[in-house]
Amino acid sequence: MIVHLIDGTYELFRHFYGLRRFTKGKDRPYGGVVGVLQGVLQMIESGDRYIGVATDHVIESFRNELWPGYKTGAGIERALLAQFHPLEEALATMGVTVWPMIEFEADDALASAAHLAFMNKKVETLRWRGVTPAFAAWTERMDAPRLLERCTKASSG
Repeated sequence: MIVHLIDGTYELFRHFYGLRRFTKGKDRPYGGVVGVLQGVLQMIESGDRYIGVATDHVIESFRNELWPGYKTGAGIERALLAQFHPLEEALATMGVTVWPMIEFEADDALASAAHLAFMNKKVETLRWRGVTPAFAAWTERMDAPRLLERCTKASSG
């Protein structure tokens, strides 16, 4: 079995700035979120079912106390920062396992999950469970109805 562990914060940055190249700086309110969801959905549509996404729910972690100047979130654009929590909520309503990290970082969760996956061959906690009823509201809020259609189709397939 293949287990997919995703750094949701990294993917959010990647999609947010990647999309900006095509929108000439006119950011869609959930553009980065939609990009991440589409990437995860593409994995699901291709048959992958063991997926976990770790996110930095907050930027600061215990490392800030250890090293002055460690990533503080200073300089993160508001339009991007405003998509952090909606990403977690949208992924969860999509039926994906999400680990929003507060005291630790997404990388810590991914390393722990990788270790557990290596030790336990029945990694059911990462299994995609299909969309939840609340996901329809998210797709409407993000103006991305195609996502709901694709998720519904992937759930039945």
